[in-house]
Amino acid sequence: MKNKKLMSILLVSAILGTTLGTTAVSAADETSVSLWTWSPITRTAEKMIDAFEKANPDITIDYTNYNYNPEYLQALSAASASDNLADIVGLQPGSLTQTYSDYLIDLSDYAKAEWGDDWTSVYDNVTQSQLQLGNKDGDDGHYILPIETQDIYVEYNKTLFEQLGLKVPTTYDELVEVSKTLRDNGYAPLFFGGADGWQHVNLLLMCTSQISDTLFDECQNGEKAWTCDEMKQAMTNYKKL
Repeated sequence: MKNKKLMSILLVSAILGTTLGTTAVSAADETSVSLWTWSPITRTAEKMIDAFEKANPDITIDYTNYNYNPEYLQALSAASASDNLADIVGLQPGSLTQTYSDYLIDLSDYAKAEWGDDWTSVYDNVTQSQLQLGNKDGDDGHYILPIETQDIYVEYNKTLFEQLGLKVPTTYDELVEVSKTLRDNGYAPLFFGGADGWQHVNLLLMCTSQISDTLFDECQNGEKAWTCDEMKQAMTNYKKL
């Protein structure tokens, strides 16, 4: 398929980039590679692309940044239906990767050639497990490589807490009490930007991780039911928030 061939060209060129140096190339030798994604943010992606193109002057990246929902999801769906996906696409580990698995190539050999047989060791255990989260049963390939890892957490206003004499809550009951004090003093105690569905998934991930750091993956992989007692507890905690 066209996508597979062009992805191979990009990866091989990237691997050979150190030998190409700054050698001048003609327009006929240039390769253009399309990149679609919603993350990382544009200014970060542009810096990465600029660094890559300087190291590989015979390759240009045709970069398009989308809003995730619905623009990006719609673009992926429409392009895959017409076999016209970009050469490189941003995907989340898990179901989204699995949805487009037929269009992806196994990057394992390229990663080994560039970084050695133990290349996955540079990532923490959580990230390593995410690399194959969208694989079909029995498939040990690596079809995605991480460009960034997100941390899910709750931020608090340190100055406000000090003014009101509050301590950072470490339990749900303490969070409730802190919230009451904040509300009594005219402040919104908790804010969550949940206009899009994926934001709610992130919050659910946080709730499930507090019960077990493997629970969400086990449910997504079919090892546990989404209606198991642990997930019901996570959803109950989610509802409390």
